[in-house]
Amino acid sequence: MMCRASMVWITVAILFLGTASAVAGENEVREVTLEEAQSIAVENSEGLELAGLDVAEARIQLDQAETAQLMEPDPTALMQARAGYELAHLGKIMAQDDLALNVQTGFYQVLQLKDMLDVAEEALASAERQLDETEQKYDAGTATRYDVIQATSHVRGSAADVVQAEHGLELAIMNFLQTLGLDLDDNVRPQQKTFTMEERDIDLEEDVAFALDNREEIIQLETAVEVAEKSVELADNDYTPDLELEMAEIQLQQAKVQLEEAKKLLTLEIHQSYTEISEAEERIPALKKEVEEAEELHRISGKMYEADMITMTELQDSHLAVVAAQNELITAISDYNTAQARYSYTAAEALRD
Repeated sequence: MMCRASMVWITVAILFLGTASAVAGENEVREVTLEEAQSIAVENSEGLELAGLDVAEARIQLDQAETAQLMEPDPTALMQARAGYELAHLGKIMAQDDLALNVQTGFYQVLQLKDMLDVAEEALASAERQLDETEQKYDAGTATRYDVIQATSHVRGSAADVVQAEHGLELAIMNFLQTLGLDLDDNVRPQQKTFTMEERDIDLEEDVAFALDNREEIIQLETAVEVAEKSVELADNDYTPDLELEMAEIQLQQAKVQLEEAKKLLTLEIHQSYTEISEAEERIPALKKEVEEAEELHRISGKMYEADMITMTELQDSHLAVVAAQNELITAISDYNTAQARYSYTAAEALRD
């Protein structure tokens, strides 16, 4: 009987440990690189699936148009079908690029807010150390009750900042998971790393020229111009009513104006993205210096406070300056990386492959 009871308890223990291990595995955070995150998003994207179906539909429409030419030739319809098939392919590529941009933006947003949470938590720890020190000085008779109240208020404010940073990070993680096509309670997270600039070389003029030749909306409008030109050509004869020719010419002019407007808008958009990159790039070295200076000033302020040379308010001001400088630097790096991703998307770099 004892042996059987022992075997039962051993079996129960094994089952318990196995269940506990499975639960722990389910709750374990899985960190992914940016490339892995993009692969997950591609695998789960309904938008890309629809883009693939658009390509298949355009292929069938092209086959139908080519078959129809045998019975009733229609050069305009054939041209539109061929253009539609080409545009469907471009649309799928641009959909992939659009998804990649959203993943990058969400990835960097999580890293940015995680760094800001780390700054907030360190600020809270520093505020708590200042409160302990102030209470010791109060007990020794070298600080006032008002100093303790100020230090306590500073701790509460820092704690509130931590809560706000946590909520911001939670929202960013949910947005990231949604972009990846995962459930909001999934444990996938961006791989933690030092939040740094993702630098790359840019040839603005060459990128603008490439985008103007290859962006989907530009090719679509160029095709519209070609179709309109073909319509004018077919209507320009002695058998077509003058009003039909006049209408075809108006539609051609409209298509040309729309094309030029789209080119100007795209050129402006690329230049704006480039300006955002340049501005963030120029800010970062100065902000790094500001962080170093603020940290040094806070260190000196701490020594001066210990020696009763400055007030608690002045010490807190130096601490807040450090937090502000660190957050501004984190934001600038995030702005730089996001601007780089947006520039790549606008310049249609995905179409270079």
